[in-house]
This record gives sequence, C-alpha cells and structure tokens, in this order.
Amino acid sequence: MVTLKYKHQQLAEECVVVGFTGSPSNPTWLKPEQAMSLLQQATSVSEAPKALKQEEITELLERIDELQEDLQLFAEQRADELSQSHKRVRAITKEGAIKVQPQLPMDILGVYILQPGKRNNT
Repeated sequence: MVTLKYKHQQLAEECVVVGFTGSPSNPTWLKPEQAMSLLQQATSVSEAPKALKQEEITELLERIDELQEDLQLFAEQRADELSQSHKRVRAITKEGAIKVQPQLPMDILGVYILQPGKRNNT
C-alpha cells in the first residue's frame, strides 16, 4: 500500500506478486515479472496430501517475519519508482509535487508454494 501526499492526503493501493526461491532465512528474490509468470504458468500435476500442504504453509507463515526486512525494502523501492514516475508526469503537466511513501508493514494477501512435480499418469 502506498500513500500519495498532495494538499489532501490520498491513498492508492497496488497489488504485486513477489516470490523467492530457497528458505525464508536466505531467500533468492525473483523479479516481480518472473514471479507473476511462474504463478500464471503453474498447473497442478498431482495432488499432495492435505496434511503436507497445511504443514508447508504453516511453516512458511511461522517464518514470515524473516522476510519482513526484504519486503519493506521492496515496498520502499516500489514507492521510489512510483514517485519518480509521478515526478516525470508532473514535470510535463506542471502539476504540484507529490510525496509517495509505503504503508508498512505490507499486507500479504496470499501465500503460494510452487514446487516442481511429475505428472501422475495413473
């Protein structure tokens, strides 16, 4: 979530898919385009047991705090990108200045664990 500051305060929200490989303690972050592409291409090739899926999601959610520093940095970088974009537009349109700042901590709307698998042909 990003706050845009004018003479009147306004709130704008953006939804971005972020993803990483590895563990939450040592994530290798994907570019948002890569994460979105993986999510769009993901297909179920077999059904993992419900207990295993619950265990994996629970473990990740219990470790989500390990990702907060990186997620905050991502939000700050995204706010800076939006600010630069607004500055370019406002320079052309001669509109007033704006201040963009992230609203932290970020809201996490969903958690997906994508894993390679072999198609079950039985």
